[in-house]
Amino acid sequence: MKTSKDQPDRLISIILPVFVAIGLGVTTIPSPVAAYIDPGTGTMLIQVIAAAIFGALFTIKSWFGSLKSLFIKKKPSEGSPTTTKDEEPK
Repeated sequence: MKTSKDQPDRLISIILPVFVAIGLGVTTIPSPVAAYIDPGTGTMLIQVIAAAIFGALFTIKSWFGSLKSLFIKKKPSEGSPTTTKDEEPK
């Protein structure tokens, strides 16, 4: 004999597949759409692509500069003193 505790499990096992089927049906069945793409959309797309390219180039340049500074020793400038903390200037 079935108890009332089995009722929610049975209800979920029936209702869940129904909701999944309805959800898949709604999202996968194509419907006619009246869409219009104006000329400004193409210009915006070109701008987005250009911004992505220049942003990527700037990022690569920045990373390369910081990576390069790790391996290249900076030369002291002519006007800077060549003394250390322990030495007195001459």
